[in-house]
Amino acid sequence: MADSIGKYGLTNTRDLGETVRAERNHIIQGKLYRSAELCHASPEGIEWIRNHVSRIIDLRTYREIKEKPDPWIKGVEYVHLPIMENLTPGVTHDDASYAREFINIVSDPDQAREYMLQVYRNMILNEYARKQYRKVIDLLMEERPLGTLWHCTAGKDRAGFAAVLVEELLDVPRDEIFADYMRTNLCRESETESMIQFFRARFSSGVDAEKGMRMLFDADPAYFSAWYLAATEAFGGMDSYICNGLGITGRQKEEFQRLYLRTAES
Repeated sequence: MADSIGKYGLTNTRDLGETVRAERNHIIQGKLYRSAELCHASPEGIEWIRNHVSRIIDLRTYREIKEKPDPWIKGVEYVHLPIMENLTPGVTHDDASYAREFINIVSDPDQAREYMLQVYRNMILNEYARKQYRKVIDLLMEERPLGTLWHCTAGKDRAGFAAVLVEELLDVPRDEIFADYMRTNLCRESETESMIQFFRARFSSGVDAEKGMRMLFDADPAYFSAWYLAATEAFGGMDSYICNGLGITGRQKEEFQRLYLRTAES
């Protein structure tokens, strides 16, 4: 599905019900969508959203939204829940964050990698981020006539961790969660190449920073592991993070599964 609707300007948009399988059950199709920014949606893309989505959750910063607002779509509720309070080069994709700091980061691939590892750890450890992710789950606990779509800019980091939380709540096997996270590299291959070319032309740093840029723009197994390592170190594991960090009870998890799972036989 991601490939088919990508031609509508909806990059990295996919239905978890079509791309991910929960253990012993199936995720209901047409209910849970993850995506990158929607500002490039064609008229066909906007029509697709209108027919499939009843609520959009935008995880970007205020500045990102100001520079690249989502299209207004009649009948679709829009909710802004920024995950990050501050500009974060490589994650929040706004002009202000792509300045000297960006060049300093990508000029050293090892530094770029460590930078992103810390960004991922902070999604777990930062209290503000935890409160925002809890709000995302609360919104998803509400039954909707159509699907809910959440997105950031690339659909990799902030939206990616929202997908991890959803999949953990639905008891998706860890290897399936990992595969869904890494699928972003395939879905955004051409966009990543375009961004690398753009920054090469824009910043004449005298350093070939392509490897460092890929550290910021690509999904990486080490980043995925950083989420789980941080959850283990701070809370005792991802299940404990969800329970104690986000405050989601066992009964709420059961209700979440009632909303979004069907048995393999049905």
